[in-house]
Amino acid sequence: MKNNVAVLLSYYNGGNYIEEQLTSLNEQVGVSCDVYIRDDGSSNNNDIDKLTDLCDKYHNVKIIKGKNVGVVGSFYSLLKIVDHYEYYFFCDQDDYWYENKITNAVARLKNHSDAALYCSSYDLVDDKLDSLGSASPKPTASFYNAIFKNFCTGCTCAINNKLRHELLNDYYNEDIPMHDWWFLLVAYIKGSVIYDELPSIKYRQHALNVVGGTDSVAYKAKRFVTHLTKNNDVRSRMMRDLVKSSHGVTSEYVNEIKKILNSQNSFALRLKIIKAHKFSYTSKLDLLSIYLIILLGKY
Repeated sequence: MKNNVAVLLSYYNGGNYIEEQLTSLNEQVGVSCDVYIRDDGSSNNNDIDKLTDLCDKYHNVKIIKGKNVGVVGSFYSLLKIVDHYEYYFFCDQDDYWYENKITNAVARLKNHSDAALYCSSYDLVDDKLDSLGSASPKPTASFYNAIFKNFCTGCTCAINNKLRHELLNDYYNEDIPMHDWWFLLVAYIKGSVIYDELPSIKYRQHALNVVGGTDSVAYKAKRFVTHLTKNNDVRSRMMRDLVKSSHGVTSEYVNEIKKILNSQNSFALRLKIIKAHKFSYTSKLDLLSIYLIILLGKY
């Protein structure tokens, strides 16, 4: 019988940690999964040889070789190639999954008959998988928060086949800044979002990805200043793409996006959005930064 769970992993020169990650995938309890690894044009031959040896060890692991297209293009390529599964999980090359990650996610997704996305919190660890004594910040999971701040960490994310269909058809877009943020917003518009406060993985912090789990005040402040000074329009671009992909279909969320986009040309409308107070971040700094971004129209 074919497995109903596919794990999609984008790989690039990841020989240092890939063995531990694959071990955690093959120690999942109560479920069998097929693992598809897309090599995103790795340049280190030793890493490629190590990956090939590991795939010989684990017969449920398949390698797909490709040219270097970056993380978003690589994951979208996997999502297009791998089909006929009920559930799709997205995986980084350097983390470690808790043994009940897949069963917990599938149990939650099974309760939804529409296009659904699952994501969770994570535990921060160092390069040797030792705890750093903190977990990811707990977001208030809502569409209005998601528009301005992504709380879906891709390596904790899983989707059902109905959402995959939406992502590859009406909402296909490889030009998005990050796949997980796009998946989250599409799931809100077309179906359901499940946020699990229970950590599902060890999120490894090391020299190559230390920004990934950073949530310090200094880092947030620096990111905010950079956003303002460089006129980063990542949010408005995604919102315009979401409206375009909706093909004229209206809903509460699509109408809200249109209102936010229209407010870029009206200070009075931006004040109305802030006054409506539909954003509810656990961090006061996050809330303040979003208010300033809206007030200045820098989104």
